[in-house]
Amino acid sequence: MEIKEINSTSSVSGQLNSLLIDCVESGASVGFLTPIDREEIESYWSGVESDLKSGKRRLFIAQDENAIIGAVQLSLCSKANG
Repeated sequence: MEIKEINSTSSVSGQLNSLLIDCVESGASVGFLTPIDREEIESYWSGVESDLKSGKRRLFIAQDENAIIGAVQLSLCSKANG
């Protein structure tokens, strides 16, 4: 397993969509309800992409030989006293 930071979701969007769908369908409480609306999932990752580009968020993935097996996000504080 390798953990790395990625600066864009574009090349792995399909894997990130599948990972999030699997989490929700397995009962994870991550802000989405079943049945899952795939467009809502895609919109979510589009928003993450925007935050990555603007520097508001960082995204780390865990990857095995075949696929992304986990993801963690860090939302950076935008307050002056952070």
